[in-house]
Amino acid sequence: MGTQFYVSTKDGQPAIRCTCEDFTCPGCQLQLDLNLRNAADLLGHLGLEPAPWGQIPARWLATACERRLATADIDEEIPSTTHHGHGGCRVITAGRDAGYLRKRTQELLRLARSAGTGWVSWS
Repeated sequence: MGTQFYVSTKDGQPAIRCTCEDFTCPGCQLQLDLNLRNAADLLGHLGLEPAPWGQIPARWLATACERRLATADIDEEIPSTTHHGHGGCRVITAGRDAGYLRKRTQELLRLARSAGTGWVSWS
């Protein structure tokens, strides 16, 4: 499962609907897809409630992103882990490179700026 950030109307509906098949249209370029863990971490990184869905005025989100990018902080690497769960199943938790949240913050800032005076939603 994942979380998609997208430009939306005030009632949470996508403002631009994608109709392409190869993810190259303007609608596709105005979204950010993350897994649930990374989306929650990104929202927390920006000082926002790490909720699995929500929306925010694009200008507020842009301000939160700009504030975070103004710091020199680079988020640390999270190594991948493997352990055995119940019944002997193997559980793999994917890691991420140092600076991952900073890169996603830059992408989210571009998305927020593209929304202008609109909204950004995620679900």
